[in-house]
Amino acid sequence: MKTKITTMTCGLTTDDEVTMASDWIGRAAGTKPPFSFCYDGRPSGEMLAGWQVRTEEGRNSAGDAVKTVTYHDPASGLECVIELTTVPGTSAVEWIVRFRNTGTGDSPILSDIQAMDFVRACPAKTPVILHHSKGTTAAIDDFALLRSEITHWTATTLQSCGSRAFLPFFNVELGGEGVIGGIGWIGKWRASFSRSKDGAVRMCAGTARTHFRLHAGEEVATPRMLLIFWKGDVARAHNLLRRHMVARHLPRVAGKVVEPPISCATWGGMKSRNHLSLIEFIRKNKLHFDVYWMDAGWYGPDHETEEFQNFHTEDWAYHIGHWRVNRMVHSDGLAPIVAAAAESGMKVLLWFSPYLAEESAPILREHPEAMLCASAAGGGGIGLNKQKVNLCSLNIGSPESRRFLADQISGLIREHKVEWFRDDGGLPLPREDQDAPDRQGIAEIRCVQGFYAFWDDLLKRHEGLLIDNCGGGATRIDLETLGRSLVLHRSDYNCHPDADPIGMQVGTYGLSHWAPLVGGGAPARPGDTYNFRSAWCGGIPFSLFHACGFGNAPIAPAPDYPIEWHRRMIEDYCRVRTYYTGDFYPLTGCSTSDREWFAYQMDRPDLGEGVVVALRRPKSPFEKAVFLLQGLTDADYELTDLDSGAVRKVSGKNLKTKGVTVTMKKLPDSVVLTYRKLTTPRTHR
Repeated sequence: MKTKITTMTCGLTTDDEVTMASDWIGRAAGTKPPFSFCYDGRPSGEMLAGWQVRTEEGRNSAGDAVKTVTYHDPASGLECVIELTTVPGTSAVEWIVRFRNTGTGDSPILSDIQAMDFVRACPAKTPVILHHSKGTTAAIDDFALLRSEITHWTATTLQSCGSRAFLPFFNVELGGEGVIGGIGWIGKWRASFSRSKDGAVRMCAGTARTHFRLHAGEEVATPRMLLIFWKGDVARAHNLLRRHMVARHLPRVAGKVVEPPISCATWGGMKSRNHLSLIEFIRKNKLHFDVYWMDAGWYGPDHETEEFQNFHTEDWAYHIGHWRVNRMVHSDGLAPIVAAAAESGMKVLLWFSPYLAEESAPILREHPEAMLCASAAGGGGIGLNKQKVNLCSLNIGSPESRRFLADQISGLIREHKVEWFRDDGGLPLPREDQDAPDRQGIAEIRCVQGFYAFWDDLLKRHEGLLIDNCGGGATRIDLETLGRSLVLHRSDYNCHPDADPIGMQVGTYGLSHWAPLVGGGAPARPGDTYNFRSAWCGGIPFSLFHACGFGNAPIAPAPDYPIEWHRRMIEDYCRVRTYYTGDFYPLTGCSTSDREWFAYQMDRPDLGEGVVVALRRPKSPFEKAVFLLQGLTDADYELTDLDSGAVRKVSGKNLKTKGVTVTMKKLPDSVVLTYRKLTTPRTHR
């Protein structure tokens, strides 16, 4: 079953918001640039007025307006360049700041670089609220939405490495208006929000540590920054961001947004004959999957491996960096599996952990300079099956080692016709003590820039290649990665067999405020509709195994596996997944309590359609709830219950003002209601 993913325009933006953005850009490209730094001990605000300034205007390939302002220090040859990009008809502005040394010797010290640093006026009595989200720590509340007030006596500072502690997005609410935005940086970033006594709010963000000289001819870049100016309510602000993310920060193939896939997740170390048996089971039973997912364990020197690994027998880390097919597991390579998957309508996803290597891996033998540090785990490797694996961190910031790694992985992608590259593991960053005193932060900048360049190289070499940004459980979600990849596995919390589906609900709630199509899957529990629907989002790994993960399981479902239930779950998801690029409206709050309901609405105003998903948690005492829907017109809508098939006609005005009543008797339980405006033809399926 196929659905069509189309994209919405950013028509939600008002003229007032466009004016707010234009006024801000006018100042930013003039006397008040939205960044700051210190140069030779002096703050940039004192110096830039005396530097030479050059402004250029143009458009990029997407038709966006690009304004480039170059500040040149005639004394040292340092140039500071800001590239401001705006999407016509919206209030969104993005920018990157670059520093380059055009002189003949080392520059003076650049320090305390803030890619974003500006002040927004606000009446002193107006409350200022910062909305943001947790990152992932493999916990039930991963990506939970957070809220705090900024006052003149309390500042809020967010610090994270990628999306580990906090998600690199923020929304500053200033009494019915505000700015929402994000940071493009998978390294260590820091953002601070403070307020003066007169009410003005200062917003700063950048890399966590900068104190360095630039060599002659050297250039570095700051994190990418995004701001969207908004008026109205907070939900509207988040939907402005979602629409911008869909329009400018979701991966595309042939100009179309990539459809979130339904994946059959398997263990890569399972022998070829068992992969082929499982694919035949899928074909014979006409089960719909978009992707056949081969996780870790398929690689390494030729060796026997435990096919169905668990936490006591896993050995996948012993051979990281040996990027060749283990012929004792896959005697004919991966070609037979890829061919069988293609015949069953599936693309193949292949697991890698590219930035680590076991100490005897070929890249370290041939390029010892590629090693960033001797152990990825800080001096002892990681423990698996009561043994330690010495994993070395690779210097992805080195063009030579990056090219060698890209050649290795590209060869496998090309040879085996793999269409999804799964990039797992966090990005090892250099230790702070590895930088010279006058080069603090340079190695991390090179590492982060090298990571983006590595992905860009793979995408350029392989037209149509798709990247799954696993990142050790979604630790690398940012503006830059979201434009190059999809996240098919949002949290390692969900790997555990006993993981509570509430963790998936919290993740959907938190992430949907910022980033469309971040996927994930709950532990496979055949027949458990509540569990499956808790995982609905941007892509579903739907394993046929009874056990969680990829081990401790037979190669195919047991004879009593509920095939019809499976088909219905996939059919339901296929009916609604097109809505997950739409506007998001939370219909309830979201905590980790098992005594509550969780409900949300995904609305596609361009289609006149959407979905309401309601989940009654296991100990909720409430059997009934009324939800006021949002984003609708006053036209009539057809409302369909996916479980009962019941269809009724309701006016959009009533759905907005009186709401829709949902009743659930069981514990736990779920209800899914789709709707479409009756004056809009159904053209997307």
